[in-house]
Amino acid sequence: MIRTSTVRRRIVMAAVFLIAALLGWAVGVRVMAEPKIRIDSVGRLNELAASRQPEGANAWPVYEQAIEWMRRGGFPGPGGDAVTRDEVRAAINGLAIATGRGRPGDTVPTKEELGRMIELLAPIVRLIDEAAEAPSCLIHINADTLPHAMNEASESSRGILQFSAMNRDLMHISGMRGDWDSTLQRFRVGRGLVRHLLMKPSHLSAAALRSVEYDLRVLQQLCMALDMDLDMPQDVCERFLAALQEERAGGDQDIDFLFSILQLQADDFLQRFYSDDGRGDGFPLNMRVWEGMVYSDDHRPRPLERLIALSPDTLLSPSRRKAARADEREFEVVKRYLDGEIDGAKAQRRIGEIIWPLFKYSYAPRVESMYFAWPWWRILAVEATTEVMLRLSLHKARTGAWPATLEEAMTREQTLEPITGEPFRYILAPEDDERGRPYLLLAPESFPGSGLYNRSAIMNVGWPDGGMFPL
Repeated sequence: MIRTSTVRRRIVMAAVFLIAALLGWAVGVRVMAEPKIRIDSVGRLNELAASRQPEGANAWPVYEQAIEWMRRGGFPGPGGDAVTRDEVRAAINGLAIATGRGRPGDTVPTKEELGRMIELLAPIVRLIDEAAEAPSCLIHINADTLPHAMNEASESSRGILQFSAMNRDLMHISGMRGDWDSTLQRFRVGRGLVRHLLMKPSHLSAAALRSVEYDLRVLQQLCMALDMDLDMPQDVCERFLAALQEERAGGDQDIDFLFSILQLQADDFLQRFYSDDGRGDGFPLNMRVWEGMVYSDDHRPRPLERLIALSPDTLLSPSRRKAARADEREFEVVKRYLDGEIDGAKAQRRIGEIIWPLFKYSYAPRVESMYFAWPWWRILAVEATTEVMLRLSLHKARTGAWPATLEEAMTREQTLEPITGEPFRYILAPEDDERGRPYLLLAPESFPGSGLYNRSAIMNVGWPDGGMFPL
C-alpha cells in the first residue's frame, strides 16, 4: 500500500514539472516567437502618397537638382565660375542673418553684400520657382520597413523645408525694400512648397505647417510695418488677400491624409510588435533590448538577447487586440479635438486615460498622434489673423489711417476668429505696447486660455488652446 507521504510527494513533483513545463513553454514562446508580416506597409505608403497627387508635372526631379546644387554647389555663378558648396552655405546664412535669424554676434551683411548673395543663389531660386508651380510632387520609396521608408520620405522633405526657409528670407528682404512684386512671388512660391510638403508621407507634416505659419508671420510683420517706414499699397494688399484665399493649408483632405499615415504606422507597429500564430492575439515581443531601436530584420534581437532581457513586466503587456483598440480610441479623441468637440487639455487627459493602463508596464511603441495633430488646428487661427491684418492694411492704404473698429475695414463675418466663431478683439494705438505697434489683435474672451495672439515667442508655443498665437 502506497504511503500518503509518497502520494503527496508525487503530486508535488508532478505540479513542479507542470509549472516548469509551462514556464519553459512561455519562455520559449517569448524567445523564439517571430512576427508575421501580413501588410505591405511600404507599398501602402506609396499608394497613399500617389493618391494625393493631382495630374500634371512632377516637381520632384526639379527639387532633386536644386537640392544637389544647394548641398554641393557646382552651378555657374555670376562670373561664370562654378559656385562652391561653401559659397552657397555662406549666402544662405547671410540671408538668415539679414532677416534676424542669425546667432548673436553674427555680422549683418551690407546692402551690396546682400545683393551679391541673392545674385549667387539666383539659379537655385529659379529652380525652386519652377518646382513650386508643378501640380504634383511624387517620389517612389524603396525601403525594407515602414520606419526606414518614413525616414527616407523625411530626408527628401528636408531639402524642401530648407528652400522654404530661404524663400521666406527672400520674401522678407523684398518686403523691406518695397519690392512688392517679388514679395508676392515669394509668398506664392512658399505656399507651393508647403503644398508639396503636405503631399509627402513624412514625419515632417508638423514642420510643413510651421513653414506655413512662418511665411504668414513675415506677411504679418510687413502688414504692421514693424521697425520700418513702410506702407503696403492698396493693390498689393488686394493681391496678397487673393493669394491667401487661393490656397489654404490644413484642410479636411490634409487631415484625412495625416490620419491615414498615422493609422498605417499603428497597424505596422502591431504586426511587427506581436507574433501571430493564428490563435488570436499572439505574443508581444516587447523585450527591453528593443527600446530605442529601429525595427528591421537586421536589428531584431537574437534569442539569447531576448532570454537575457526577459522581465516580469512583459507578462503585463497588453494583448494585440487591446493595443489595437487603444489606438482606435486615441484616434477618435484626436478627431474630436480637431473637429472642435473637446479642448486640448481634455484630449490630452483622455488619451492618457486610454494609454496608461495598457502601457505603463510595457515597452509598446506609440504613435504620437497629438504631436502631429495640433499644428493643423493652430494654422486655422494664424491664417485668419493674417487675413484680418491684410484687411486692416487695405483700409489704411485706402484711407490713410487705421480703422477705429474692425467692422470699419471688413464685414462682421470677416472679423470672426475661426475656433470660437466670435470676433477678434482690436485695440487701436495701444498706449502700453512696448513695441510701439499701431494696433493689437486679441483672441475673443471665450477663446480657451484667452490672451494675445501676438505676445508669445514662436518657439515657446505649447498646447494650441493656451491662447499663445504670436505675431
